[in-house]
Amino acid sequence: MIKTLTELLSYDFSRNWALWALVVILTALILRYILLRDSFRAVKTMSKETYRQVVHQYAGQSLTGWLYIALACISAEFFLVFPGPLPFWLHRKEGVLVAAVFFLLGIFFHVRAIHFATVSVARENAELDRTF
Repeated sequence: MIKTLTELLSYDFSRNWALWALVVILTALILRYILLRDSFRAVKTMSKETYRQVVHQYAGQSLTGWLYIALACISAEFFLVFPGPLPFWLHRKEGVLVAAVFFLLGIFFHVRAIHFATVSVARENAELDRTF
């Protein structure tokens, strides 16, 4: 087990873009699960209209986040796998920076979607508290 973990950590991800993309996507999924864990527990108390708004807004923001994460994977593949700077003004270090920026933008949009959903749930719960 330790030997396998050591081999995985010492693996050169720039040689295999699919493995690089898998690591990026798994990291995004883990972060998304951690952030979403408590957000939708109060969904059962929401009205149907608020629920529709939350799902619609969350889906749009989440899709934008996934698109940026896909761009991070594509740019990581583009800059790390192919030898030499394909766009001549960028080098490999800048390519890694571009991939990291796209990945962070993707995480930002996921957090933004989660924030919107959480705020909507809190507003709905506050309205329910005022009515009762």
